Amino acid sequence: GLTAIATAIAKDPEGLDPTLLSSLVSSHASGLDILAIGNGENSVVNVSVECVEKTVKELLTLYDYVVVDCGYGVTMTNQPVFELATHILTISQINALPLRRTKILLDFLSNNGLGSDKIHLIVNGYSSFYSTALRESEHFLQQKAYFLIPNDFEVTTRAINEGAPLDLAAPKAKITKCFRKLGASFLEDRL
Repeated sequence: GLTAIATAIAKDPEGLDPTLLSSLVSSHASGLDILAIGNGENSVVNVSVECVEKTVKELLTLYDYVVVDCGYGVTMTNQPVFELATHILTISQINALPLRRTKILLDFLSNNGLGSDKIHLIVNGYSSFYSTALRESEHFLQQKAYFLIPNDFEVTTRAINEGAPLDLAAPKAKITKCFRKLGASFLEDRL
């Protein structure tokens, strides 16, 4: 399970090599490979900063693109991920709790010398109804929204329930097209 993977990596970070890492990765039918390190905030295994750094560096030797979900927690363990990242996406919604969490993350990144040039605010669940709240949120966060993901609860819920990415579950949906456009905006940087 997830705890076994985290334990295998945490036990001997120096022994981590492309072969071991490849054996811990799960492949999804969509073509994505996934390395699940823990169960989020309830993860039992503590992974060191050095272990995270080594894991991300090894992943970068195996893949053209590495996406790391750091969850809600802002810890020093995440520091190597932020330092090695080409782009840092902060995803928020326009309501109090997500905005407060996003502000904490943005302040952490700023206080740790991570430049705003690689930080991108993504607003999830957006509709034009929130246009005034969006401006107020951008002012509060001192960060302009890089991308707006539309609110499409029905399509998203269906994809989750089917266990399928939006690209397969609803390829023509507005939200799917939006995610493709977001992904393409980062691909352009690599060309």
